[in-house]
Amino acid sequence: MRILVLEDDPDLRRTIAWRLRTDGFAVDEAGRMDEADRAARVHRYDCMVVDRRVPDGDALDLVKRWRGP
Repeated sequence: MRILVLEDDPDLRRTIAWRLRTDGFAVDEAGRMDEADRAARVHRYDCMVVDRRVPDGDALDLVKRWRGP
């Protein structure tokens, strides 16, 4: 299972990603919405852990765009 973690706090992001990797998941990390959007264009994720308030906006807008109309 591949998971994307979008979290702007580097310590929290690393902790979440480390724990998921320890449990056997493939994890990609992003600190901004533009990074997460680029990653989602390259990989197909089974799950995304998303912090709503990141430096470049409300990640809920990104989730809505990913989900489509």
